[in-house]
Amino acid sequence: MIKMRLVYDDIIYSIQRSGGISIYWSELEKYLNPDKILLYDNYKKNIFFKLNDKNDTILKKNIFTRFTNVRLKEDDKFIFHSSYYRYCKNRNALNIITVFDFIYEYYRFDKKAIVHKLQKKNAIHNTDGIICISESTKNDLLRLYPEFNGLIKVVYLGFPQEYCNLNIDKKDIVVFVGGRSGYKNFNYAVQIMKKLPDLQLLIIGGGDLKKEEIAILNDLIPNRYEFYLNLSNGELNIKYNEAKFLLYPSLYEGFGIPVVEAQAAGCPVICCKTSSLPEVGGSAVLYISGKDINEDIQIISQINNQSFYNRIVEEGLNNCKRFSWKKCAEQTADFYKELWDKK
Repeated sequence: MIKMRLVYDDIIYSIQRSGGISIYWSELEKYLNPDKILLYDNYKKNIFFKLNDKNDTILKKNIFTRFTNVRLKEDDKFIFHSSYYRYCKNRNALNIITVFDFIYEYYRFDKKAIVHKLQKKNAIHNTDGIICISESTKNDLLRLYPEFNGLIKVVYLGFPQEYCNLNIDKKDIVVFVGGRSGYKNFNYAVQIMKKLPDLQLLIIGGGDLKKEEIAILNDLIPNRYEFYLNLSNGELNIKYNEAKFLLYPSLYEGFGIPVVEAQAAGCPVICCKTSSLPEVGGSAVLYISGKDINEDIQIISQINNQSFYNRIVEEGLNNCKRFSWKKCAEQTADFYKELWDKK
């Protein structure tokens, strides 16, 4: 049997210092051990990068190559998987990309978004296979690119093993995790918290608070919020364990890792019934509209029923078992083989 040769394009480590895609990519590399990786300037600044010991690692010197496609001298068939929307022009390459979401297509219209959308479109039109991180993302792909006729496979993400239920006492706190840009519905979350005067909001990650965000916090929930810029997985796990619930009113997610992180920590999840969130959260979530405060407060009030609360915690602990990085890597490897055998 001929061994598949696997080449990874590690451009994401030079684009991000951290982030969900970097986590995903580092986990794939850990489990799948590619034969060759392509590195670029500033990769060491990424907190998830771990150097591969392979002698044939290639170091490129110009990060602007993130916008160009790859040329490699490979004489035999090989799998080329890019971490961020590029493809290899070598005729022996079997190109694969992972599509994470379509946030730029639906919610971003600035110059950066235009460049991103062009690069993604170019990659989609020149790849042999696409991995989507949810059925929702796959549906978006087929809606926006109905002409694509290559292989598509849905492979769910995993979550770090540090997230677990510690069975510690709950506090009167609510956690909001991650980005706070428009579609993340942060202002709406603060409006909900105004209606829950006995609870404190913990804002975790997503970059420094902006002046307008501080203004709405001080206006609606003064002295009832805390901000943590960076927490380790272990520290965040404790916050999830202590929290009454995760408030995650995002209007669009390609996957939504905080949902399964919170569930693994025994923290109930309140999120919108949109995009991938029902697919990932399953029946173990309280779903809100993200648009009607009074209606959503009524839904959230169910949390006060102890038997209901215990049930949703237990269902969350069971639901999150569907996801792991090991399973993600195994299904990704299966997709490589499917493409390899077909071509």
